[in-house]
Amino acid sequence: MTSYTFYGGAGEIGGNKILLEDKNAKVYLDFGQSFNFGSDFFYEYLEPRSVNGLECFFEFDLIPKVKRLYNSGSLRFTDLTYEKPDVDAVFITHHHSDHVGHLGFLDEDIPLFMGHGTQKIIETYSELYRSLVDI
Repeated sequence: MTSYTFYGGAGEIGGNKILLEDKNAKVYLDFGQSFNFGSDFFYEYLEPRSVNGLECFFEFDLIPKVKRLYNSGSLRFTDLTYEKPDVDAVFITHHHSDHVGHLGFLDEDIPLFMGHGTQKIIETYSELYRSLVDI
């Protein structure tokens, strides 16, 4: 039976992270950042400490705490231990940050699928604005 789990994008604007499971397949549709990401805790110059990986993100429930999904560097100051991913792929619909904003936290072994145009835009942004796009 097919199931959907909405880790973001439902009841909010942006932050699309939809897990689709069917039989033995497990894929995400997008892995983005919400438009109001952290607005209750952070403001302009005050942002989560990137050096601490996902520690602040988990502490303030800004990103789902899911085992076997994130890269080892992102988990170093959290209570999740690294395990090889059990996700088959992430499908990206388009390049907006509410669809790709948290891809940099994912394990590098998880394949990303997207259209050629989306890939070129993400590559260009990654070169020009490294602090905004971390893939």
